[in-house]
Amino acid sequence: MLDLDARIDSTLFSSGKGVRELYERFSTFMDRFYVGRWKRWVFIEPLSEAATIGLVGLILMLALAVPAFRETADDDWLKKSDLAVSFLDRYGNPIGNRGIKHNDSIPLEHFPDNLIKATLATEDSRF
Repeated sequence: MLDLDARIDSTLFSSGKGVRELYERFSTFMDRFYVGRWKRWVFIEPLSEAATIGLVGLILMLALAVPAFRETADDDWLKKSDLAVSFLDRYGNPIGNRGIKHNDSIPLEHFPDNLIKATLATEDSRF
C-alpha cells in the first residue's frame, strides 16, 4: 500500500509540475500580445466594444428575421402563388414571370372614368 501511495503522489507531483511548465510557456507566449496603458484605451477597447455591439446587433437582426425565414422555408413557396407580371416575346410566348400577385387588384372597369382620363392626360409624346 505504501508503494501504491508513493506512485500516486509521484504521478500527481509530476503532473502538477508539467501543468505549471505548460502554463509558464503559455504566459510567456501571451506576453508578446500585451498592449498596455494608452494604446489599450485608444485601440483595443474601442475595437472590443464595437465587436460586442456588432455581435449583439447581428443576433437581434437574426431574431427579427426568423419569421421571414419560417415563411420562406418551403423550397416551393414562390411557385405556390400567382405571379403578377408575365413577360411575353413578340409572338406571345411566355419568356418569364416576376413578382407575387396580391389579391388587392381592381379590374379596369371599376376605375372611375375621370381617373382614366387624368392618367391619359399626363402622358406626353415621350411616354
